[in-house]
Amino acid sequence: ISSNILIYIYIYNYLNKLKLYISNLKNEILEIYKKQINKEIKIKDKFKWNNFINKYKEYKPGKKEPNKEFLSWFIGFFEGKGLFIINKTRDNLSIVIIQDNNNLNILNYIKNNLNMGNILIQSKKDNTYRWIVNKKRDIYLLILLFNNNLVLPIKYAKFLVFISKFNLLLIKNKEQMIIPSTSLMLPSLQDNWISGFTDAKGYFDIYINKKNLKINIIYSITIKYYINKFILDFIYLLFINKNKNLIYKNIFFKDIYNIRITEIKENKLLFNYFDKHPLKTNKLESYNKWKYVILSNINLSKMKNKEIDSLITFCKTINK
Repeated sequence: ISSNILIYIYIYNYLNKLKLYISNLKNEILEIYKKQINKEIKIKDKFKWNNFINKYKEYKPGKKEPNKEFLSWFIGFFEGKGLFIINKTRDNLSIVIIQDNNNLNILNYIKNNLNMGNILIQSKKDNTYRWIVNKKRDIYLLILLFNNNLVLPIKYAKFLVFISKFNLLLIKNKEQMIIPSTSLMLPSLQDNWISGFTDAKGYFDIYINKKNLKINIIYSITIKYYINKFILDFIYLLFINKNKNLIYKNIFFKDIYNIRITEIKENKLLFNYFDKHPLKTNKLESYNKWKYVILSNINLSKMKNKEIDSLITFCKTINK
């Protein structure tokens, strides 16, 4: 049997299990919704680090292993920005994150915490850089990290393709395969996954309408693919403890969804999480400015035109 047929069989079996898992996940989430709303329990950190940490100590003796706060942030960020790369012509595998020059520091942050990978120029024209991991042992470690710890179904499906290719390499070298997980994780307000995913896919913004003296305060996360969108509803519920349907389909792009929290009282509930689980990219500066305006309790009707203009100018810098 050819290696490609083996991969297809392997992926088909696990995707069928994933389909069944997703169909059952709605009931699980509803139960968690109820428990969160009634405050019967706190969702604990369910991420599993042991396999990764134990192998990390073996492969990188003398190096300090990353802590769980970084790891949960990294997985959230990777699920938003990371790539599993399979070079079909050379049969090479790599794991990549691309960022522009403004966030070059985050690639160094990741490289230094994981003690792996290289940072290279991705595009001189676009002024972008990539953190790339292509050493076999480092890829092995990252597979152990992602296995059992991914949240988004589509990222998990892509992970299955990647791990299938990697397992073929292990088999050819008469090494033991890595058995993929058949379940997904759910983040909580006690870990950094939402912070990492917000660094990748979220934004904070404030719009001021000078004509009707209205302030629009927004926290939003954008996600691709219908199968992933349940996580947006879940994130809203974690923050707000209300079961609302706030998922918006983007009419300009196919299969793109986002959630927007626009009420001031609801946005204030985000402070506790993001102050305890700080953002790492330039989104942190955006968050601090956004929070500053909210806490200022601004009343536009009592402000002079010059003061409103100055506020509008400041708000335009939130996402720069």
